[in-house]
Amino acid sequence: MVVAAILVVGGAVYVVMNNHAPEDAGNTIASRTPAAPRSPPDAPRPAPTKHPKPTVVAFVGDDWTAGTGASSNAKRFTTLVSKSLGFTERNFGADGTGYAKTSSDAGDFASRVRDVAAAHPDIVVVSGGRNDNTNSLDTVSSRTHALFDALHEQLPHATLVAITPWWGDSDTPTQVTAIGQAVKQAVTSVGGSYLDIPDPIHHHPGFMADAADPDDDGYAAIAAAIEPKLKRLLD
Repeated sequence: MVVAAILVVGGAVYVVMNNHAPEDAGNTIASRTPAAPRSPPDAPRPAPTKHPKPTVVAFVGDDWTAGTGASSNAKRFTTLVSKSLGFTERNFGADGTGYAKTSSDAGDFASRVRDVAAAHPDIVVVSGGRNDNTNSLDTVSSRTHALFDALHEQLPHATLVAITPWWGDSDTPTQVTAIGQAVKQAVTSVGGSYLDIPDPIHHHPGFMADAADPDDDGYAAIAAAIEPKLKRLLD
């Protein structure tokens, strides 16, 4: 729309034309509100950290397994091996016992199966046999089979391992060598493993605390003999 204004200034007539149309509020273009930014997709959450369950190893055996003659439990071979390989140790060794040999308070090896199973071990290592030297081989063989049958029944998913019976610094009696063969047959019959390890104390009287048991050096020698064999087996 054109608006004309007439001005009279000093007798002169001026016509002022205004061709600027007033804004029509109804025809204004509405400003566009920018769209809100889209949220990025949820980033994948990191998986929770899983701490591996420690491997529990139960050692079943005689006075050597119990660490008799060592200056402390920390020096017995079972503890040395467990510490080196990162295992949690459960020790079921008892003086004067064997596969068939019993003591008044600890029985034989098989009498500890229930306690061993209650510890829920991943691995069971049986070491001993020297105390069975005075028992008949048939009796030892029968009790050895009973032990490993019971362990396999109570702990079907555990790794079962038996170690050669050792004698000490003097020569191993024939009977103890035969016991080792019976142990090998029994443990392998249930899918276990037999570690045939030469006696680390043989010809080393300085490794003995007394006539029957090793000292700290003797237990260190035993641990050094067992550790690589056990590690290789488990790997």
